[in-house]
Amino acid sequence: MSTTQKFSACVFHKRGKCDVFRSKKGYIHQELVSLSILNGSLHQHSLDTGVDLSSFTERSLVMNRMGVPDICNDNDMICPYHRYSYGVFWRPSSLCQSPYHNHKRPKATHSLGTDYYTKLIEIEIFKGNKNYEFPIGQKVCRKCSTKIKSDCNNKNNAILTNENPCSITRISKIQAQERIQDLEISIDPESQSQSQSSSCSSNFMYTDELSLNDINQLLAALSNNIKPLKYQIRQPVGDRSSITIRELKRHYESIANEVSSFICESMAPGQGQSLLELFEKNVDNDTDEQKLDLGMQSIVEAYQSAPSRKWKLFLLSTVPQHFTRKELQSIFNCNRYMIDKSRHLRHQNDQFNLMNKKIIQRKRIEKHQLEFFFDFLFSSGLIQDVAHGTTFIQFDRGDEILIPHVVRTMMKNHILQLYQRHCIQTSCAQPLSRSTVFRLLDACKMRGKKTMSGLDSFSVDGNAGFDILQHLVKELQVNNTEEKNLLQLIKLSRNYLKFEYRQNVSQDDTDCATHCRLFALSDPLEKDLKSNCNHSKHYMSCIKCNFLLALLRQIEHLVAGVPSSDGKDELEVDLLTAKVDILSWMFHIIRGVQQDKSKQFVMSQLDSQSGLLLSDWAMKVLPQMHREKMDNWFGKKGISLHVDVLFYMDTNHTLKKMTYFTAIDRCLQDMSSVLCVFEHVIDQIKIDLPNLSTLYTRSDNAGCYAGTAVILTRKVICAAADICLKRTDFNEPQRGKDQADCDIAVAKSCLKAYTNRGGNLVNAKSIKEALDESFGSLSGSKTSVIAIDESKCILPQIKIEGITKYHSVAFDHKSITFWRYFDIGCGKSKNFTGCKCTLQTSVILPFSDTQNTNKEFLMKSTLSSAIFFCSVDSCSATFDNEEQLMDHEQKAEHLYTGDCSLSTIDRARHIYIEHLKGARLLEEASSRTATDSIQNSNIENIQFSNNEDELNRIFSSQGYAIRRRQKLTKITQEHQQFFVKLFRQGENTGKKVTVENAFQEMRRALKSDNTKLFTTNQYLTKTQIRSLFGRLSKKRIN
Repeated sequence: MSTTQKFSACVFHKRGKCDVFRSKKGYIHQELVSLSILNGSLHQHSLDTGVDLSSFTERSLVMNRMGVPDICNDNDMICPYHRYSYGVFWRPSSLCQSPYHNHKRPKATHSLGTDYYTKLIEIEIFKGNKNYEFPIGQKVCRKCSTKIKSDCNNKNNAILTNENPCSITRISKIQAQERIQDLEISIDPESQSQSQSSSCSSNFMYTDELSLNDINQLLAALSNNIKPLKYQIRQPVGDRSSITIRELKRHYESIANEVSSFICESMAPGQGQSLLELFEKNVDNDTDEQKLDLGMQSIVEAYQSAPSRKWKLFLLSTVPQHFTRKELQSIFNCNRYMIDKSRHLRHQNDQFNLMNKKIIQRKRIEKHQLEFFFDFLFSSGLIQDVAHGTTFIQFDRGDEILIPHVVRTMMKNHILQLYQRHCIQTSCAQPLSRSTVFRLLDACKMRGKKTMSGLDSFSVDGNAGFDILQHLVKELQVNNTEEKNLLQLIKLSRNYLKFEYRQNVSQDDTDCATHCRLFALSDPLEKDLKSNCNHSKHYMSCIKCNFLLALLRQIEHLVAGVPSSDGKDELEVDLLTAKVDILSWMFHIIRGVQQDKSKQFVMSQLDSQSGLLLSDWAMKVLPQMHREKMDNWFGKKGISLHVDVLFYMDTNHTLKKMTYFTAIDRCLQDMSSVLCVFEHVIDQIKIDLPNLSTLYTRSDNAGCYAGTAVILTRKVICAAADICLKRTDFNEPQRGKDQADCDIAVAKSCLKAYTNRGGNLVNAKSIKEALDESFGSLSGSKTSVIAIDESKCILPQIKIEGITKYHSVAFDHKSITFWRYFDIGCGKSKNFTGCKCTLQTSVILPFSDTQNTNKEFLMKSTLSSAIFFCSVDSCSATFDNEEQLMDHEQKAEHLYTGDCSLSTIDRARHIYIEHLKGARLLEEASSRTATDSIQNSNIENIQFSNNEDELNRIFSSQGYAIRRRQKLTKITQEHQQFFVKLFRQGENTGKKVTVENAFQEMRRALKSDNTKLFTTNQYLTKTQIRSLFGRLSKKRIN
């Protein structure tokens, strides 16, 4: 027999799905039973659903959830599935089933009272909805719970207000009397006589007979301000939670207040409120002696005369527990915290231990303790300043001071251990505590060391050059005092190049040869690329530059004094490498400052009809899925993302910014790709800003931007869009970051957030979707997707000799002018006509028509991060440039550290800044050493023509900062054999040799007779070794 035939006798057979029921414990219910035996216990089911089911039987519950009236006979049968799935084993849905939700349904968190399920069918939105099922026990969300209760209550109020209130009151009273008479009939004579003999009380349980709806009608008849009862308690009151009791108490008090007003109004019509206030006033005028017993009066008197807060807490903990917080607040005139604290002490039985606790007094941290701690911190090498960036240290009063970034070389806990050990060794009587040390390290904004990548190669090599000098000083045979002075001078020179030299070079009018940009960047061999400064002669007038050159001379002198040996050759090579790297860093700073002037010039020329366009490629975006298999992680192809940032002025002369992201699935990122993206962006710019007629462009000096074809074709593309391209400038290589890099960083974070919330980055379209849904993180930005066919692009075949050495280009109607560096010379002019090109671009998804709100963009200064300190020793103010420093000294508005109103942490910050000024004692020692070392040379304000020193000859020659090709060592057959052997050795053993290891192996290689295989003149650079390994790897692949 089939299951359908077996359960065909089920009363709900026409609804289908009659079957056996399998419980979660694995038990199978197969019996077909009659409706008369559906009388199982609902207690556990009531606990599971959180709904009071005491008024239901198993049969009525099943019928209610099936949505049919109970008109069946007792002999009718029901199958196991309908009995248990709609009965005791029914489980509510986890989502809200209210019809107020049309689409996505939130989680169901709130239960409803039993009476609300019967009222729902009378609400219009529930009425007649046959497809809607809302069984008893189904939970709803918070908003729907409030809405359903409000609708049910409004329906009750509407029924009352639609009729005459007087008749409603009369009918309600008559109905109540009839119900009471019915109850009296059912009560035994003994209880009836007791009820009649008492005129002040009643033993009738109205809630057992009166429904919740009738009770609410009675309350509404008394006053419209009484909130209706939501539920009735049928379980023992003592078993209810404290939250339920408090809620009932608040409801009871509100009803009592309304009933009191009703009675007073009945007793004195029109004066009910005055009578009620008179009653309350007479109650409030009762004395405390009438309310409190003698014991409480004694506690109150002792509390008011308590000598300390500790005694008050002890006395409050002895008060009986039946007093409420409000009563205790009015009796003792204390706050809630004192009451809660005393109750906690009484609960913990800790009120007597409170009296025995000792008072811990915080001691003031003296200045000598802070000085001792920071002296240890700076002298032990536990902190280092970095070669990039500055930050602000903020004081408690709100003022800020600019300081360089400082990093900790150890964890805070390790610094604490070393400090405690140092205190023991030096017999420090008053060391700082652990928490104080941690507070000081956090307050002074010392960051932990982190791995960094993508730094400026010139800056990193320059810092490595100073590290080599430190190593040489330690290797040379010098006394301890001289070694200490040289190391201090190295630190002083390093900090000078990090922070101050850039600011000194930014000055336009200076006769110092190491600061004059026009003299350093003028090409003496080409008059068009040469500018004559206003200085007839150049002097070595910068004392800190003298320190640096004197340091190099002194170390050269010490190396020259080393006896001739193989070790001396290595020292000379290291010294030459360090000197070249340090000077290259100086020249790089000069070139970078001069090229930054071009951006400042363009920004000063912007108006409502002109704009500056910055272009750059972002790092390729690797495809990333929200849930990615390991198989899909390998062999990914990156997605190209190009960013163009446009600066322009609006009609109110406010600087604005618009960012254009262009995503490309596959492209070569060559000149053809750059030109296709440029044409696509120019078309969109013309749509967004139709009044734009003049454009300036700026990018880095990569080959895809600085090629001849790109420079000429950009002019043609702008002319086709009715835009005049004025000039194009290129940044100094590896010279910092610009606004394009900032927007790229924000875009990368938006892409990461997109994948984290469930998105998949699989192609360029998904990148556009992620950036368009960035929730306002990318304000004033648009994104598009294009496809480029580089094979069909035809570019002008025009070559300009030495195009890579030019960093600034200006366009005229008939000619193009090239400069090696911005505004150095009159430039070389060339005429180009008939430049034609063919670009193949397919727009897959255009830029969006709408954009996020374009916020006002405030340009920050890109000059320098140098820091100037006030010359007054007791002043801790710092400044960005020399003009601010001079203005500060003229106004004499010094920030003194001896202010008694400063907090301990602020005093520590000031002492920390004093140490950052160069570790004053170490800086003075370094200055004395540098002064002593250069006194014999007498180089201060001496002309370079009278000095034959190598370093002076470098800075005396015009154009010394122009970047030139380095003379490289020729790769011989011996080099080939040696490095091929190292390369194959790494492949065979699986331990590949790095470039650094190969460089050291080259320096240590010996012949069979124990002589060096390569002389110092035959050493290859690390760049040459890297290129050689790359060629060998490419040959192996092919």
